[in-house]
Amino acid sequence: MKVYQESWLINCYALGLAKKLQKEGTLTTAQAEAVQKLHANLPYSPNIFIKALLFIFGIIGFGFGGSFFTLILMGDANWGLPIGALLYGGGTLFGLVHIIRQRKLYFSGIDNALLYCILGSLGPVFMKVSEINNFKEPWQFGLLYLPFLLMAVYSFGEPLVALGLFFDFLFIFSSLLIKHPLGKAFLPFILSGISIALFFLLHRFSKRRAAFYWQTALEWTLPVALLCAYLSVNYMVVRYANASLNDLPMPAPEIQFSWLFWTLTFLIPLLQLGLGIRLRDRSIIVVALISALYSIVTYRHYHSLLPLEWGLLLGGLILASLAYALLRYLKTPKFGFSITPESSKNNLLQTVVLSHLTKTTQSTASQEVKMGGGDFGGGGAGEQY
Repeated sequence: MKVYQESWLINCYALGLAKKLQKEGTLTTAQAEAVQKLHANLPYSPNIFIKALLFIFGIIGFGFGGSFFTLILMGDANWGLPIGALLYGGGTLFGLVHIIRQRKLYFSGIDNALLYCILGSLGPVFMKVSEINNFKEPWQFGLLYLPFLLMAVYSFGEPLVALGLFFDFLFIFSSLLIKHPLGKAFLPFILSGISIALFFLLHRFSKRRAAFYWQTALEWTLPVALLCAYLSVNYMVVRYANASLNDLPMPAPEIQFSWLFWTLTFLIPLLQLGLGIRLRDRSIIVVALISALYSIVTYRHYHSLLPLEWGLLLGGLILASLAYALLRYLKTPKFGFSITPESSKNNLLQTVVLSHLTKTTQSTASQEVKMGGGDFGGGGAGEQY
């Protein structure tokens, strides 16, 4: 069940698109006003400061209410806390859904906070379940959370919960792999491969009309998946992870096939940059630049060529010069790139909304131009013109 009405999100998108078209001169003021009347059913989405205050208020309110409710049920030392947390979390979820629909909340701060608290209230329940079933492995606790995170992402489309689901899945999978020597040896490559596969799967899904409800969650998860694909085979990360998993002393000793991980450390940012240019996706290009920067940090950690001060100074000068050159070069679009803000990535949705706006503007134009009915010439004409 989707908690938020998808029509709210489409209306927000349509109004933003109408403002953009009006600024470009495609829509007149009268047509833009007609679009605003047509898409007036909007959710409540305050500015960032109000969102922060509502978020803090939601966390504090849930904490005080939960403490009071749990104290009432603390008579049973074994089951008081789990039952209290479960009942209070379930009641809060019912109230949250009601408030969202009545007040038209959409990522307004308080709904995000209450969703995090509801998921957190499952912790005591899962701890009790783990104690009863003698669960000793951390991944088993994560496995209990997995279906609830999946349901929360489907119902709310909340980006941080989506990231939690992504990392929970990777944690469970990697925990199972390291139990076997072969899985531990190929862990970096398997995690990188899974992250790449999830990226392309989610990227393909994000282009579909049905993915619009989860667009924000996808916009957060896709770059994180690419970063995980890079960090899984980064030389420094693999070296320290190898020492940690095998209980080796610090500083971390050299790893086998180090040349391969050094190659991947510098090759993957180039592949990410090529992918970003091919897909014309700014977020992928930003991920490629972050990966390249971390590759430089990794190399300098083991092979210092310049003092830190000189390295920062020269690196800043090179990046500033490159940014200035690109700004001048892309004043006019080159190969699909320009310095002007990019349009929406959801081309299918934009086509649907544009067709809807076109119908609206046509109906507005037909109301403005009324043929006939006059008094001089034409149908129904009289002596006046």
